[in-house]
Parts: sequence; C-alpha cells; structure tokens
Amino acid sequence: MEVEDDNDDLGNYKEVSDIDSELDEGEEENFDAVFNTLSSAGTTQPAPLSPSAADNREKNKPKKASTTQKPVVVDDFIRNFMIKSGMKKSLDAFQAEWYEMKESGRIKVDEEVVPDVYVKNEQLDNQLYALREEAARAQAVAEKARGTWEKFRLERDFHRMHHRRVQQEKATLLRDMKRLQAHCANFEPALKQ
Repeated sequence: MEVEDDNDDLGNYKEVSDIDSELDEGEEENFDAVFNTLSSAGTTQPAPLSPSAADNREKNKPKKASTTQKPVVVDDFIRNFMIKSGMKKSLDAFQAEWYEMKESGRIKVDEEVVPDVYVKNEQLDNQLYALREEAARAQAVAEKARGTWEKFRLERDFHRMHHRRVQQEKATLLRDMKRLQAHCANFEPALKQ
C-alpha cells in the first residue's frame, strides 16, 4: 500500500515558531509549558462586535430559569397526612382502594387538586411544628441555665455564710487576745517586784 503525498487538500496552516527557543533553558518540557507557549504565540485580540452582533448575542443568552409550583394532588395530600400521622394500616387500605377505583375509571386523577387553603394550612401546620420544636429546645436551654444559676446561688450562699462565720471567729479571737494582753499587763508589775 502506498500513500501519496498530496499537499493540495491540507488547507492553509500557520507556521508555528520554534517552541524550544521560547522555553527557558532550565524549564522541563511538559504539556502545560508547550500549551502555554502555543496559546501565547497564537492568541490574537478578538475584534469588537458590531451592534447587530451584540444584539444577537444578548438574544442568544440563556434566560434565567423560573419554577412553578404544581398544585398538590388529592391522593398525595392524603398520603402525606397519613404518613405524618403514623396511620400505616389506613394508608395501606387507602392505597388499595384508590388504585382499584383508578383502574375502574371511577376517579379522574387529572382533575382532583387540593384547594390552596388546604395546602396553606398544611404549610402553616409544618411551620407551627417547627416553631414548637424550636421553643422546646429554647425551653430546655433556659432550664439548664436556670439550674446552673441555682447551683451558683447555692455556692455563693455557702461561701458567704462561711465568710461570716470566719469573721465572727476572728472578732472573738481578737477580743480574747485583748483580754489576755490586759491580763498579762496586770502581771508585769508583780513580776518586776
């Protein structure tokens, strides 16, 4: 098999300058260095956009996504209520009867939507539950702080009572010392004689 060297279909290519001359002597030749050298050698500044091209670019920008909340379907509402309430047997019976009625065509699933008032009540109920849990946690913290404060108050009272007792003993000892000094002062003239 022979391959002919035909330069006519290759197209126009730019000549790349010698990479080895642009690399530092001590720099090891690796992919990143070669890539950086090629990108810096071949980069050109983009031409400024014309007003019509700028308008087209603005039109082609992706728009911000928006979400819409679908209304809650009745069966999902009832299932969520039963799961939250812990009614497993009722949930099993409901699902069995619901699918049976759905298969027989007695229920049109697409039209059954929970009114917004019920959805709002459920949201408020969830919010109330969360706030009650938060209040219970705050109450527990307050009780702990109250217990700590009570403990510190009892310790303070103990130390205060101990301090008063020590002061009374000191006063008693000082009084006894003065009496002994007065008593010893009476003996001193007798000892001199």
